[in-house]
Amino acid sequence: MVAKCYDFFGCKKTQCPMFIEGEERNCWDVPGTSCLLVEDGESMEIDGDQKFFCKNCLYYEHVNKPWDSSSGVRARLD
Repeated sequence: MVAKCYDFFGCKKTQCPMFIEGEERNCWDVPGTSCLLVEDGESMEIDGDQKFFCKNCLYYEHVNKPWDSSSGVRARLD
């Protein structure tokens, strides 16, 4: 299993809906998440098309890397 976004980024924003126990969706599918801007570590609320924003996120890229079944690891995107 892939780590949750808050573990991936070391996020402590416990008011974010991703911290709800038992939440199994990915953060880009949950409205009202408090995403971290990787450049400056600040958080922000996303208005509008959340998936458009999330496609530029390191966590989104990490989770959606192609899986190499022969080696059991995720392939690099670049």
